[in-house]
This record gives sequence, structure tokens and C-alpha cells, in this order.
Amino acid sequence: MPLYEVQHTVPFSAAQEDAIAKAITKVHTETFTVPRLLVNVRFTDTNFQPHYAAGEKRKVNLIIAYVRTNATRTETAYDHLCASINQSWESIVGTSGAKELRGIIVQGSIIAGSEAGFPIAKAGEDKLWLKQHYAEFKHLAEEGRLDFIAVMAEIEERRDLQEMLNGVEE
Repeated sequence: MPLYEVQHTVPFSAAQEDAIAKAITKVHTETFTVPRLLVNVRFTDTNFQPHYAAGEKRKVNLIIAYVRTNATRTETAYDHLCASINQSWESIVGTSGAKELRGIIVQGSIIAGSEAGFPIAKAGEDKLWLKQHYAEFKHLAEEGRLDFIAVMAEIEERRDLQEMLNGVEE
């Protein structure tokens, strides 16, 4: 569902990319109670793309998030999301000079789409969506589809997802 685009000029090792993607995924799934399968992170080296800040050409690192919004997803939740991602960046990449993360921009621009062959849930309807598709996820996992094996394992390990399926309000 969400797409996080990490636009960077600082070079990353494969381990740093993995760590950043896992950190963003963890923060998003814990903030908005969605399975990891639905969180997308893309890395774009922008060294050869001009970027201007304050009218001056600069090399910067940015994260742009395209998310779903509704009244239950508060500004406070998004502020927490940004602060947590920034903290993860600092611990994985650093803060000095070219390593600085200049900003995180969250855009509430996802209107519709599909993910892994399923229509995306409307913001705030994640519980209903998970319940509606649970049997299909289980069936696909039993067929050996790796993404859905991972979803079923995640449901087993995450109490918040179990509560969603069992109708317990958070």
C-alpha cells in the first residue's frame, strides 16, 4: 500500500539498504497495523538528478512517502512516523554532511490500487480488509506462495494482527 521512496546521494551498502527498508516497514506496520507485505520501499540514487533547496543546487537525501489517509490517521501519528524513520536513518546512515537526511515528506495521495493481486484497503478499513482476505491468504500460503507464507507467519507473531482478525478493538 504505502510506497516510501528513499532518494539519496549518499552511497549505501546492501546491508544499509536492507536495514533502512526494514526500519521503515517496522515503523509503518506498528503505526498503522498493516502486514509487512503491503509496505514498499524503493531506493533511488539521485546523484545525477538536480535538486534545489532555497534556490541553490544541492545534493540531499529525502524520503517521500505515498500513503492512504483518513480521519483515524492523525497528524500526530504521521509526526511519530517521521520522527521514528529519522531516528532509524541516523542510527543506520549517520547525520553528518552528506549523510544527513534533509527531510521526510508524507503525501496522502493513494486513492486506489492493488497489492499482490488484492485491492488495497481503504485507510482505516484495514481490519475489514484483513478479515475479508484472510482465507485467500491462507490458501495461497498453503500453495507455497512465499509472500503469503510470510503473511501467515507474521499474523502468528503479531498480537495486533491476531486481535484484528478476532474482532478485538485496539
